[in-house]
Amino acid sequence: EKNESIGTIVSILIITSPSPCHPSLYLIRNLLDSLINLPELVNSPIIVVLDGFIVSNEIRTKVGRINTAMAEAYDKYYMELIEYMKSEYISRGRPVVIERLKSHCGFGLSVKKGLEICETKYCLICQHDRVFLQGINHIGTVI
Repeated sequence: EKNESIGTIVSILIITSPSPCHPSLYLIRNLLDSLINLPELVNSPIIVVLDGFIVSNEIRTKVGRINTAMAEAYDKYYMELIEYMKSEYISRGRPVVIERLKSHCGFGLSVKKGLEICETKYCLICQHDRVFLQGINHIGTVI
């Protein structure tokens, strides 16, 4: 019962951005799968913010510059992510919001956009390429 109450006051905010591995969902699925290590957040709302990009001849993903092929792969990634979240989370009653930013904002401003969407008192901020390797069973104690 305690896990249920923590899950209602903590959202999980995932920031994702263009990556050479797209359209594969490999990175974000690894993160989502690792959330099993956070049993108190098993029903927490999930917010995914997709940072925007600038089409350029030079690929510099850290500053949001990608080429046309990567832009097309990111579009496909976005569509596949929507379908995955529908089938794995939304269909099971878990609240999910996916927000795609129209321009490159970087991590910090992407977090800000996600927090503006967040409706819970607390928010766990995650990068799409970082996973939880060990269980954390004391989130309720920390907050």
